[in-house]
Amino acid sequence: GNHALYLARECSAVHCFEPNPRAYARLERNIALNKAVNIQVHRFGLGSRDETATFYENARGNLGASGFRSSEGERRELPIRNADDAVAELGLSRIDLVKIDVEGMEPEVLSGLSNTITRFRPIIAFEYSGHKHANWALIEEVLSGYEFFEPVFRRGVAALLNGGTPKLEPVRRPEDRWYE
Repeated sequence: GNHALYLARECSAVHCFEPNPRAYARLERNIALNKAVNIQVHRFGLGSRDETATFYENARGNLGASGFRSSEGERRELPIRNADDAVAELGLSRIDLVKIDVEGMEPEVLSGLSNTITRFRPIIAFEYSGHKHANWALIEEVLSGYEFFEPVFRRGVAALLNGGTPKLEPVRRPEDRWYE
């Protein structure tokens, strides 16, 4: 919810898709505490099809490290919706930014958003884990015509925390490492 709260100050509307009950309860509490009236939380994940899938919640540490691709943590069955269908039901006339943090399910989410991406051509921010679950070829196919960049902070994380601006480095073929 940190990104949602920040973006709510800059955007007319923010839609969050969160299937994990513990995470969306925390998000809704933070939205209320911050009086962010332009954030809407949808209690399901996005993917390439409607389904109920096994989710593993990291309840002992970083809740954000939970996911459908993990095999560690408290196990639950949670809903996933076809992303294009879910977005179409919202009746949005414009989408400028899509931020995805789905712990290895990026290809499924992007594939599910293919019609939305073609229609709106938003900026898309996502993590990529080249050595784990992600399928770069599928990501490139869905994001045909997009250029890929990695924000690089020349002086490390401290520069970001002190208002530093990253340099955007082109990514042609990702290395076997984590990209944020």
